[in-house]
Amino acid sequence: STQSTGHPIHSILTMSVKLTYFAVRGRAEIIRLVLEAAGAKYETENVDFKDWATLKPKTQFGQLPILHDPDFGTISQSFAIARYLAIKHKLYPTNLKDQTRVEVAIEAARDISEGIVKIAFGDFEGQKENQGKTLDAQLHNLDKFLKENDGLCCGSGGINFGDLAIFNVLDNFVKPLYPDILKSHSVSQGLRDKVAAHSNVAAYLKSDRRPALTLVPGFAKTLNTPEQCK
Repeated sequence: STQSTGHPIHSILTMSVKLTYFAVRGRAEIIRLVLEAAGAKYETENVDFKDWATLKPKTQFGQLPILHDPDFGTISQSFAIARYLAIKHKLYPTNLKDQTRVEVAIEAARDISEGIVKIAFGDFEGQKENQGKTLDAQLHNLDKFLKENDGLCCGSGGINFGDLAIFNVLDNFVKPLYPDILKSHSVSQGLRDKVAAHSNVAAYLKSDRRPALTLVPGFAKTLNTPEQCK
């Protein structure tokens, strides 16, 4: 199914981009966050899982998300899409030092999410405590990194792609599964709160444009009900 965002009405004539993914947050959520933070026009096409086998061979790498942008064509790979949109909508720094900090933030966020996603699709209950210990150390290091620039990826320049990447992991994985660990790391918690308070992001978080589920029911052992994803 296809739907437009709550921003101004979209159609082919407005040349808006179209994001194709499943009706979960998953790998597309960082893309949605960039689009929403920028206040950009976009359409969503939610693929039904029963149709995926037919669509899969038609995609560039046999995976979703994909983005169609009239200015570019079709783009694959979630972070390539998100980075492209961040640059296009001026959420990516223009100087080398801040660009590097954004990339460091993205890799730090990826390290956190990969460990949690791995147990979410595996022995979640058996591995949750050990993963929590790893997460505690990761957030300790993230706090130190963020303190270098007043609690944001690049400080006074405002919220950018790096902050959104960290927020994505903290809000969708850490906050619902490890709330006490997140609260014990005040700088990371502070970044999460700052991004959530951004006017465009705050509007998105309250809207029905945001999928209710983070991961796919029937595959993931957690974050697969609306209650678990709050």
